[in-house]
Amino acid sequence: MRRKPRPSCWSAEAGLQAYAQLGGCFPLGDYWHGADADQAVLCNLGRGIGAGDAACIELAVWLVETLHETEFARSYLARVLHQAELSRQQRQRLERHGWRWTGRILPADWEDAAIVRAHAALGGNYPLSGPSWHLDYNLSDGVRAQDPACIELGVRCIEAQLPMPHAYAGYARARLARALRHAPMSPEQCCRLSQHFLDMVIWRERTWEFREYLKLWPCVMQEDHRRQLQQIVQQHRPSVFTECLRRVIEQSTKTA
Repeated sequence: MRRKPRPSCWSAEAGLQAYAQLGGCFPLGDYWHGADADQAVLCNLGRGIGAGDAACIELAVWLVETLHETEFARSYLARVLHQAELSRQQRQRLERHGWRWTGRILPADWEDAAIVRAHAALGGNYPLSGPSWHLDYNLSDGVRAQDPACIELGVRCIEAQLPMPHAYAGYARARLARALRHAPMSPEQCCRLSQHFLDMVIWRERTWEFREYLKLWPCVMQEDHRRQLQQIVQQHRPSVFTECLRRVIEQSTKTA
């Protein structure tokens, strides 16, 4: 596979051009209703990585190397590359950009020690440290104890959707979502979570823990997100999922 000129900023057009130069055949340009083109191509890139498309994997590594990504792009690339079968050279290229290889590639800022340091930097008081396999559970317990640093890290974890270090990732995030339902979050944190859940609906991401997100969403729903969600429900045929979304809308109206 020959190395080609790289895009300097992310856009659907730049991504499709770079992918074509790599000779890929996965349908990156397929969009669905309600999706922003730039985000749709990025999400399709993740689907291509899941399908084992070598050109999609190489393009994602290029993006990590060359782009000043948005938080969405950065976390999404981290999530999908964690599942990818990377070559030794690709792993080395990612490691030069601060990622770490521990069986699967993972950004250095989501390693155990980095999470503990971030907790301390945020002024956290809840004892996160201890046996490393306790970290996931301590973070959720810290949210229940209303530790502000744990709450912020919990929001970041759900936003990033990265694998937690020592627990089944979906279960760990579901546990965090249950804890955050009763946590004193700031308006900015509520908005971030609401936007993330709306994005998951638009991008058709159905993770194992999404059922817990549907219970948390009414607690953090923003008015403009509610209107967008109503439009999505109205524009799709009735199904079990759209009925779940209707209940989320109703519950959020009651708690508003």
